[in-house]
Amino acid sequence: MRTEDDTRPPRLQAGRIALWQAGFTALLVGASVVTGRGSPLGIVGGAALLYLSLLLQSLAVGLALGGARTGFAVVLFVLKLGLLLAVAAIGLQTTLLAPMSFAVGATTLLLAIVADTCYGTRPAARPR
Repeated sequence: MRTEDDTRPPRLQAGRIALWQAGFTALLVGASVVTGRGSPLGIVGGAALLYLSLLLQSLAVGLALGGARTGFAVVLFVLKLGLLLAVAAIGLQTTLLAPMSFAVGATTLLLAIVADTCYGTRPAARPR
């Protein structure tokens, strides 16, 4: 028999994902400083921008699925898209951000989501 909890999709654990991402970002910044390659600011910038994008996306989807404030959800989607396009248009065409370091920082969000999915919520083993 299925309960209501079984049919509900899992909620985004933004706090846990942020901790995983902060750990990966710190490791990459440390490696960048030790090796002298890449830009620590670019790594942190990429990680921060994609985490902000995740939060805006999560909030917008929650509002859109709730049905109460779909107009505000659309505004959040447009804000997120504008933020990403502004970084692409301004930051990556100038010397403000190192593109490869920015991309490395951006991948920390993907690593954090995979790590949280695989290792963050382990259900207790059932006795046989």
